[in-house]
Amino acid sequence: MLALEVSVNGQRRYVAGHADSQMLKVIISGNRQFSSAGIGAFVAVPEGLKSDLATLSYEDLRLAIGDEVVVRVVDVQAADRPAKRNTGQGAVRIEASSNGV
Repeated sequence: MLALEVSVNGQRRYVAGHADSQMLKVIISGNRQFSSAGIGAFVAVPEGLKSDLATLSYEDLRLAIGDEVVVRVVDVQAADRPAKRNTGQGAVRIEASSNGV
């Protein structure tokens, strides 16, 4: 499956993705002085019997001036476990690995 591998300063942090993903996003944000900056990844997957989507999100990573962020498109057997799943009914923290995440 196609996924996004996120590395900061040469250290691989996670591979974001899902076999049923409809959309993959990596967002880098920061304020004007860059005193509060970070990167996060989100994956949209089908939810339930309707055409609804759930969002899988990965841990936000803090960034500092000079950090190097690399996002690679990779083909992997499985992605890393996301931190949260949001179905529109609220977010749920994912505590244990599961095939149906």
